[in-house]
Amino acid sequence: MKSRTRTCTNPAPDKGGANCSESLSETGDINCGLSECPIDGGVSAWGSWGTLVCSQTCGIPATGTRTRTRSCTNPAPAHGGADCSESLTSTTSENCGFSPCPVNGGVSSWSSWSGSCTQTCGTSHTVSKTRSRTCTNPSPAYGGSSCTETLSETSVFNCGLPSCTVDGGVSAWGSWGTLVCSETCGVPATGTRTRTRTCTNPAPAHGGADCSESLTSTTSENCGFSPCPVNGGVSSWSSWSGACTQTCGTSHTVSKTRSRTCTNPSPAYGGSSCTETLSETSVFNCGLPACTATAPNFGTCSSTCSGSNVVCNNGYCVCDIMYVKLGSSCVQGCGSAGYGSGFTLFNGKVLNGYNDRVVHSIQTAAACMNLCLSESGFTCVTADFEHQSKTCYLSKTPWYNAPSSSAVSSTVYHQIIRNCA
Repeated sequence: MKSRTRTCTNPAPDKGGANCSESLSETGDINCGLSECPIDGGVSAWGSWGTLVCSQTCGIPATGTRTRTRSCTNPAPAHGGADCSESLTSTTSENCGFSPCPVNGGVSSWSSWSGSCTQTCGTSHTVSKTRSRTCTNPSPAYGGSSCTETLSETSVFNCGLPSCTVDGGVSAWGSWGTLVCSETCGVPATGTRTRTRTCTNPAPAHGGADCSESLTSTTSENCGFSPCPVNGGVSSWSSWSGACTQTCGTSHTVSKTRSRTCTNPSPAYGGSSCTETLSETSVFNCGLPACTATAPNFGTCSSTCSGSNVVCNNGYCVCDIMYVKLGSSCVQGCGSAGYGSGFTLFNGKVLNGYNDRVVHSIQTAAACMNLCLSESGFTCVTADFEHQSKTCYLSKTPWYNAPSSSAVSSTVYHQIIRNCA
């Protein structure tokens, strides 16, 4: 764009002359003679989204894509201008709206083999073991097929055990041998026949035991002789009869008797009778422990005792089971005096249901008393000794504090009551 001017001076208006009517300036476009400018490309507006394209035919969710485009024409690049740097395509995902796809079942990994040998020896012993798998990898769904593979299998394994010891077993008996008679007379006079067998059915092997059965057998038979005179002979002594009636006392004795008969053999056919003694009596010490449970007492007795609440027990006058000795009297309860070391032993009594401690393998009532005295976990006041099972039951409950129904009778118990100091 260029401009130029001129003036109204050729001539200038004068003496009332008119001013110039022509234009005194003008402007015009003049080509500069330059080359064209570069034009960089610009993107147009996006076009509409295209058709939804799904690569699957089923599935929830199954997704597809839609695409839209724009062009580099706003403006188009020219005269060496740059192309558009923006993407000219755009893609979006959409749910295809299909039904779920069928899922065919797949097998899981095999489980460990189950099953164990029940024997402890025997090189040929086997065990049948089983393992399984499931159709859950994945589980069949939406009409998919189930697994066709085997889901369980069983196999036989050798237990790998050592050889079993074989204990010897006896064979069948052989035939009876010749009759052997050691006598020359007697009706019946008997002789013997012997038969044998062997330890070969089976023979012991692999450290197995020899046969414990006898491998010889003898039978008696009548020799067919005339009767011989038979002198009488004594039988074996019977067991000693008689038992101790006391439960304690190292000096207690018992008179016991044993006998035998003239029947081994009985005299016959003019034989003589026995000349040996057929009966004898002897005195034995009972082997009882010392009586430690009789004191405190009010003296000895044979059946009855004098005094309030005093009874005869094991040959001593002691307080009745419902009382304990305090000084010269039988009282209930020890008050603040506590408990001393003296005990009273009652046969056939038990404080039922008040056990604080049970100790087994106790041989005597005296040992049960000592346990009661030495107990450190609690103050043992009453103890029950069951002499059949050799059991000592320790209790911190005084028998007179328990219901009378708990002090019951029993043929297998001694009740040991700790007396007041």
